[in-house]
Amino acid sequence: MNKVKRIVLWLAIMLVLEVIINAAGAALTQMTAVKLMEGSVIGYSQRSTEMIRPHKDESGNSGKTNGLARLAIRTILSDSRLYTDLNFRGNFLFSNQIIEEKKIFFDENGTTPLSEGIFAVAYKDVGGTTSEYIKNAEGVIDINEFCKLDGAKELYDCLGKCIGETVRLDAFSVDESYIVHPAELTVLDSAGSELLHLEFPCDGEIIKGSDYYIYEETEKEDDRRNSSVCLYKKMNDAYKGELKVTKTARELMKKADFSQGEHYWTKRSYGFGSVTSKHVESIDGGAMVCVVHFSYIGGVLLYTVICAVVLTVIFWIVHINRRDPDYYY
Repeated sequence: MNKVKRIVLWLAIMLVLEVIINAAGAALTQMTAVKLMEGSVIGYSQRSTEMIRPHKDESGNSGKTNGLARLAIRTILSDSRLYTDLNFRGNFLFSNQIIEEKKIFFDENGTTPLSEGIFAVAYKDVGGTTSEYIKNAEGVIDINEFCKLDGAKELYDCLGKCIGETVRLDAFSVDESYIVHPAELTVLDSAGSELLHLEFPCDGEIIKGSDYYIYEETEKEDDRRNSSVCLYKKMNDAYKGELKVTKTARELMKKADFSQGEHYWTKRSYGFGSVTSKHVESIDGGAMVCVVHFSYIGGVLLYTVICAVVLTVIFWIVHINRRDPDYYY
């Protein structure tokens, strides 16, 4: 009976310690990552309509964008997974985290195919400047749909093996939502040599050329895991499947209030080794839902193991000291 009581007491103490550990992790996460991420997304709903209902300017005004510049921003705001892996010591401060970020853009007229997902901008390199993907965007590639095509995995594997590569769009079509559907593409190394050539089934009017590319700007291996423009990283996120917070984000869309000029709603929820930030805003007819899930489970498990070991040793010492001295003779 005493053994049962000790087990129950051990479990009760561990439960209290677990609550304290989770609270400490949540407090540290809120003071650092949560506040930073929440502040970085405020105001984007003002550009929602421009990002999800773009219109191309065919006037050809020199030095100006073609009207699709907001698509470059839309690709940066794609669904993503971020990693703050520092080293093992980072677990002691709950700073080793996996962050899932989901954004949905819409307006008073509802959603479009550009409202949510993972996107990469396709552009025409006219002047060879670093801003070509903004000034001369042709549309965006829906990475989730692209990864379902035969041959996409071959591209993913190729991108994973090289750094500083360029992906050229040799042929493609663009639909009414300005989503680009590749028909042919070529992967070039830093010297311009061909590494891979792929062809895909494609409907619609085919555009061909040698100066169309998929934009990405990642030259270091370490940059890939958290890059907002790396094609390899975007494909990696797509292959990992739907984010856990997707359902929550879609349910929050009903909280957008278009009756006011500006409306903001923010709330946080807490789970085992995690904090979830939920933000809904509407500005001038445009709206955005942003849900970010912070998981610091590594730190929680580390402190749980430490506390369990220490508590077990204490119980064992107390148990030994309470035994009859004659027990050892």
